[in-house]
Amino acid sequence: MQNVARFHKFHPHTTIIPMKNILFILFTLSALALLSSCSGRNARDLYTDGRAAEDSGKFTVALEKYEEVVREYPSEAVAETAAYKIVLIRSNTPGDKGEAIGSQMRFLELFPNSQEAPKVMFMLAFLYNNELGQTDSAKKYYEQFLASYPGHELAPSAKFELETLGSEPEEILGDDAGAVAAEKKPGSGGQR
Repeated sequence: MQNVARFHKFHPHTTIIPMKNILFILFTLSALALLSSCSGRNARDLYTDGRAAEDSGKFTVALEKYEEVVREYPSEAVAETAAYKIVLIRSNTPGDKGEAIGSQMRFLELFPNSQEAPKVMFMLAFLYNNELGQTDSAKKYYEQFLASYPGHELAPSAKFELETLGSEPEEILGDDAGAVAAEKKPGSGGQR
């Protein structure tokens, strides 16, 4: 007690917190940290839940789980796989292709060195060309693909797409394409 009185004599505006209060505060903070880490799901669990939902055809739930992995755990290895799953689901789902493009661009921004980046860039260009008819954007991404991945297995397809950009299938395939299409129409009489 004598030391406390002497301390206050030289430091009158300082409050001394008793040791038992400090220990209580430290214990409480430690307990809160432990509880928050135990109650939360980790990236692998969320990804597994997403896979299960995707496998059972619940694509909305799968997207939610994959999005949570990418948003909450971007540095985890599984985040790249989750982001690629988002790209695949959005690219293959009928409807708003803007969401597909957004997921592809986001993937390329977050994981530019990914093994899947060439496929995602090709999908992006292909979607612009074949789904949206935006040949300027398609050309930009096909050219970027070829510049970045000239030896990739999709490079010949990217070159072909660039050469035929904006062409109708009949123009690419020639006169036989129109005849084959006419033969397959009901009532055309030319069934093979």
